[in-house]
Amino acid sequence: MRFLFDRLCSPSKRGKKLFFSSIKELRTAIETELQRILSQRSYFYGMDSITAALPDSVLNYGLRSIVDVDDNHESLAAYASEVEKVIALYEPRLKDCRVLVTEHEDRVGKKVFLISGKIDFNHQDHDFGVSVPITG
Repeated sequence: MRFLFDRLCSPSKRGKKLFFSSIKELRTAIETELQRILSQRSYFYGMDSITAALPDSVLNYGLRSIVDVDDNHESLAAYASEVEKVIALYEPRLKDCRVLVTEHEDRVGKKVFLISGKIDFNHQDHDFGVSVPITG
C-alpha cells in the first residue's frame, strides 16, 4: 500500500498492487505514514470534525495542534482517542490501534505518542508498537 497522497494521485499503478518483501519494510512504511499523519495539521484547524460532521477527505487529513490541548489527563486521553480515529481512517494497515500520550523517557516535559496494534504480513498478525514524538 502506498502513501495516501500517492494512492490518490495514482490510484492504480498499472493495475498492480505493491507488496512488501519483509516485515521490517512494512513496519518502516507504517511508521513513516504515522509520522506523516501525526505531523500534519487538519485543513479545518480549530473546527471540531465530530460535531461539525465533516466528511472524511484529504481536507481534514491530520490533527489539530497538540498546543491547543490542555495538559491534563482527560484532555490528553481525548486527544489520544482522536489520534486513534485518524490512524484508523488513514492507515488501515494498522489494526486494533491504541494510542497513549505519555512523557518522553529521556526528556522531561516532552510528550510522545505510544502507538500499538497489529499488522498483517503473509496472512499472520504481528504486534506493532512505536513511540512517535509529538510535534506542535
